[in-house]
Amino acid sequence: MADVASPGTAPQSWQGPHPPGPKGLPMIGHLLDIRRDPLGFFSACCQQYGNIVSLRFGTWPALLLSGPSDLETVLVKAADRFKKNTFFWRQHHRRAAAEATDPGFLVHTDGSSS
Repeated sequence: MADVASPGTAPQSWQGPHPPGPKGLPMIGHLLDIRRDPLGFFSACCQQYGNIVSLRFGTWPALLLSGPSDLETVLVKAADRFKKNTFFWRQHHRRAAAEATDPGFLVHTDGSSS
């Protein structure tokens, strides 16, 4: 069993070597769900499974992190201990750059866009 906690939250516990997550489809994992509605899918995963969620991008295992302290650990404090797949990051940066130039990209907390 593993325990992980972000400041101000209860520890997240799970049985086995991996955190919980949605089952996904054989060979493609969660790619269809992510393509259909990335923000909705990731939000639903965090609500149902907690701050750390096991996912698969095709056959690649991945973790979805939503807790600030977990993100800081992976991206800053212990960044060298975590593998960040270069293919995924390259695709993510291309898409992020394209979306950032789209005038309808920014959505405010009240649901309106810029």
